[in-house]
Amino acid sequence: MAMVKIPAKSLKEIIAMRIVEQREKAGLTQKELGIKLGFKEENAQAQIYQYEKGYRSPSKKRLEKMAELFSVPVDVLIINTENVYRSSGAVAEKPKEYLTEFDKEIALFKEEVKKYGAEGVRTARELLPVIFKGKKK
Repeated sequence: MAMVKIPAKSLKEIIAMRIVEQREKAGLTQKELGIKLGFKEENAQAQIYQYEKGYRSPSKKRLEKMAELFSVPVDVLIINTENVYRSSGAVAEKPKEYLTEFDKEIALFKEEVKKYGAEGVRTARELLPVIFKGKKK
């Protein structure tokens, strides 16, 4: 099986982009979001700025809290494996011109894993931590 290498930088970029999208959709400033996530008022804006610029990635706990605040599944902030937009509970195809390089890589990876069925999916998920072990986020 050919492995598709997904650069860690792309993941940071997609998370950063989706945080901006969801924060703006919710009508929150960086500072307001930071405070809602539990950061102190004096550094709340700076923390979100760093997430949105891709300088830092939120922890799993913070991603879960953001998803809860935005009323979206966590995967909307991380990755959209089905290449769909979710809006008002409806699911629609994402127009091809809006696919990011990351979305394209995920689609290729998904097709490759699909050939191996459920066992292939489990194996791929188990291997991801091994592949990225020691790599900077």
